[in-house]
Amino acid sequence: MAVLLQGIGLINFEVYRAGTSRMLGLANIELTTAEQETIDMKGNGIAGTRAMPVRANFGSMELKLVWRTPMPDSAQIFGHERVDLSLYGDIEHTDVAGLNALHDISHRFEIGCVPKTWNFGKWEPSSTVDSEQTFEVLTLSYYIEGVEQFVFDGLNYVYRVHG
Repeated sequence: MAVLLQGIGLINFEVYRAGTSRMLGLANIELTTAEQETIDMKGNGIAGTRAMPVRANFGSMELKLVWRTPMPDSAQIFGHERVDLSLYGDIEHTDVAGLNALHDISHRFEIGCVPKTWNFGKWEPSSTVDSEQTFEVLTLSYYIEGVEQFVFDGLNYVYRVHG
């Protein structure tokens, strides 16, 4: 019988400064939206106007990190320099073809970015601070089970989808 996996949800994730073995203490991450820039195509032979994507040209991409509490690492990655981050997550799947087996599929993002904003959060007793930092994404690579899915490096004209 064939294995037919259906995603259940994210089990957990870890975020590291690339090249280190020290996990950053994050509560949540809001990943970027990759939106291609467009050119309006109109004229003879075209019914109306079409906003056609321009290959490998993306609008601004932003990454948001939400810290439960501010840590020394959060200050260190907010300098005026590029920061490289590695994000690892496992998504649990179930086999809907009848085997009732659970499978974990690994996902990884490699992100090069520069700091933009830092909201120092809300400080009140018996709660998290939820300090937010946003970064402009310069490079983004996405892998599922180690297989390249998407690579974008806007400064070096690199854009690949599934290799």
